[in-house]
Amino acid sequence: MSAKTLTTQDFVEIQQLYARYNWTLDTGDAEGYANTFTPDGVFNNNVGHEAIVKFATGFHAGMGTRVKHWNTNLM
Repeated sequence: MSAKTLTTQDFVEIQQLYARYNWTLDTGDAEGYANTFTPDGVFNNNVGHEAIVKFATGFHAGMGTRVKHWNTNLM
């Protein structure tokens, strides 16, 4: 079986998802952050949409107000 070659559009969409993932977390958009995952997505010990929303809300209320993610070194 051969691997599928990604298109330019695939790369753009992946990079936009990567940016949206960090931007929504940094700006306190917990629902937007959770929406970057599939409904049954997992982040650390947080499983599913509601658990990820709860994580993102707590993150931003705590250290998230002082932390900003930078998207660099995209390959």
